[in-house]
Amino acid sequence: MSVAAPEHGVAIPAGDPQALRTAAGRLSAAAAAMDRVAANLGASAEAAYGGRRWVGPASLAFRRHVQETREAVRTGTRAFHDAAAALTRLAGELQTAQEEARHAQAAAAAASGVIGSASQGLAALAATAEPDPLARSRLQRTLDDASAELTGAHAATAYATERARVAGRAAAAALQAATQAAAVPPPPKRAGDPAAVSAWWAGLSAVQRIWLLANDPALIGGLAGLPPAVRDQANRRRLAEEQARLQIEQAAVAAELARLRADSSWLDRLTPGWNRQEDALLTRLATLDRQLAQAAGLQTALAQVAAEPRNRLHPGDVYLLSFDPRGDGKAAIALGDPTTASAIGVVVPGMDNTLANIDNPLSDAANLRHTSDIRAGPAVTDGTSIVAWLGYDAPNITQVAFDDKAQAGAPELVGFVDDLRTAHTGAQPPRVTVLAHSYGTLVTGLAARQGLAADAITLVGSPGVGAAHATELGLPAGHVWASRTPDDPVRAVFLTDPAARAAAEEFNRHSPIDVEVKGVYAFGPDPSLPAFGAQPIPLDPRQHGHSDYYLLRTRGIDALTNIMLGRVDQAAQ
Repeated sequence: MSVAAPEHGVAIPAGDPQALRTAAGRLSAAAAAMDRVAANLGASAEAAYGGRRWVGPASLAFRRHVQETREAVRTGTRAFHDAAAALTRLAGELQTAQEEARHAQAAAAAASGVIGSASQGLAALAATAEPDPLARSRLQRTLDDASAELTGAHAATAYATERARVAGRAAAAALQAATQAAAVPPPPKRAGDPAAVSAWWAGLSAVQRIWLLANDPALIGGLAGLPPAVRDQANRRRLAEEQARLQIEQAAVAAELARLRADSSWLDRLTPGWNRQEDALLTRLATLDRQLAQAAGLQTALAQVAAEPRNRLHPGDVYLLSFDPRGDGKAAIALGDPTTASAIGVVVPGMDNTLANIDNPLSDAANLRHTSDIRAGPAVTDGTSIVAWLGYDAPNITQVAFDDKAQAGAPELVGFVDDLRTAHTGAQPPRVTVLAHSYGTLVTGLAARQGLAADAITLVGSPGVGAAHATELGLPAGHVWASRTPDDPVRAVFLTDPAARAAAEEFNRHSPIDVEVKGVYAFGPDPSLPAFGAQPIPLDPRQHGHSDYYLLRTRGIDALTNIMLGRVDQAAQ
């Protein structure tokens, strides 16, 4: 333990007791977070094998693994609790030592003056011819009392300082134990290397894993190569933390707005500065409301897709593979484990999709899964993973005429599919089908021209895919499929449609801006037409408009499911 420069022979031990207490509080909070993660692990495990839904040797092995993990985590959290307690004791002992030292300094300052005066008095008496014995006795007692008080203050300081040293050594040992329990080597520096990430994770202890889940869920949730259940747990934790943060900020902004209005007169409200301040707070509240709606939409969708009986999904089969709260939010939700699936479908939605309504593409994914059950049986479906991928910032109605959102989203889709393939642990590579709708077909088309590692692509309700022919998408012949319902309003973007052509010609007659009527508008020719070169996806008369392509018990979703499962000979029937 270090000490400050001595004053009157007394040194005050250096250190900040309050900082130690703050550190102890953080350790306690970290331990509590790890306890919660361990409890969630136990609850998830209980749900997985509860109700006699999972029995047999694999179930017993899983139970043992969960129990061992929870015991290891309890050991780690005890180390954190012990370190927090040791820091708290050190803070108390250090504060006592500092108070004793300050008392000793004050006593030493006072005693030094008394001792000096008494010593001078004794020396003066000794110089006289006949020293006064009574006066000498009083001065000597004063000198002795002051010396004793100074000695006692020094002793008290030494005792308190030694106790603080002992507490410091104990705290150092406890901190070392806690550090050893949770010290985590950094993840691989090579981005997009699921194999390296998997090896890194395998080398961590149970405590280190729980520490990361509790303290850095954003890192864990975004690492391809980790088990989907781990990424799901991290992203759900991040989602809950984001909701809590937004709610706290919402309450604070609402309180600030209420104070502004309560503390202002009607004259204040006439000033530009006051109105700007109110507008800023109202704008922030609107943004927070939107972000909370997005988070709530994602949470609701996750719960509902697992609860729907026809989906035949256990909660443990729904994986939140990615979550990004920025902007309108991004997420990827897998129904089934993509690291072991023999067939993977990636559903790419179109415009006006945000986290607030992610239940729409997730319902499409669930319908594909349900149709797989009907067409191929549960054994095949259980080996299939279908991902609702909202990994790009989908445009709204005012943005959909431009391709910038698709240009930004295409490389994200390429990377996501690459990660699915490289993170796969099965004996055979999976069949990956990208099933795109509306503006999502443009994202997919641009991604295909950038090396999208898909075995098949389906394009429904497409405004064009940024290519003039299917061969430009880089897939073998017969691996690109497309369709459009006769009354899909997206047909209006293609001037091959008679009504759309007539509208464009009428626009030209009344506008100084000419619309080129050359048979194509938007992002390329209609991929559902034979000239584009895609395989046709059969539909039936019950499928109408722009949103019925994944309608249950229709020829269209049967065909999409067969394409996803690799049963292409049945897809055209």
